[in-house]
Amino acid sequence: MTEKKCYNLIKRDWDETQSLFLSQGMQWYPIENEYCRDIANKHNRDIITVSGLFAVFSPIKSVRENKNILENYLKGRKYGHTQSQMNKAHRIANSINLDEISNILHGNKTIAFFRHLYNPMDKEVSCIDSHMIKYFNQGDLIHITPKRYKIMSNSVKKFAKDVNLLPSEVQATLWLRAKSLYGINV
Repeated sequence: MTEKKCYNLIKRDWDETQSLFLSQGMQWYPIENEYCRDIANKHNRDIITVSGLFAVFSPIKSVRENKNILENYLKGRKYGHTQSQMNKAHRIANSINLDEISNILHGNKTIAFFRHLYNPMDKEVSCIDSHMIKYFNQGDLIHITPKRYKIMSNSVKKFAKDVNLLPSEVQATLWLRAKSLYGINV
């Protein structure tokens, strides 16, 4: 797998993908950013903290499950994920610093997801989750190394720049395509 092959896959699929999913893909992160803002206001928290909590609960969970865990957590119900993720959540709950929350999250996927939830306009990252891995591997969920992550992420960012979109918009559009092609299960 090379960055060029990943880029060319996006380019090959883009006409069909954008006609089916671009409108929804362009709205996905702004809608979730607004959700984070609403939840932050409701619980008297900073949006950066809520975005970090949303991201920390994302591994191996659907968006709906993730939101349930987040809302329960903010209501004082500290369960619903692995002990490791819950421990990270406790640390994130006391932070309003982008770099500190990113360091707590640690993984490429959760950091990128956090940064796009907090700021959909962020051009430095692209979230590569299991659906995106399936997209780039014709439905196969392969082991993702840091090198593979970087290849996939860079191809999304480069393509986004070339078509004058944000990485979050291209990624969300491809994510929707992958979910429709390969199912919604992680």
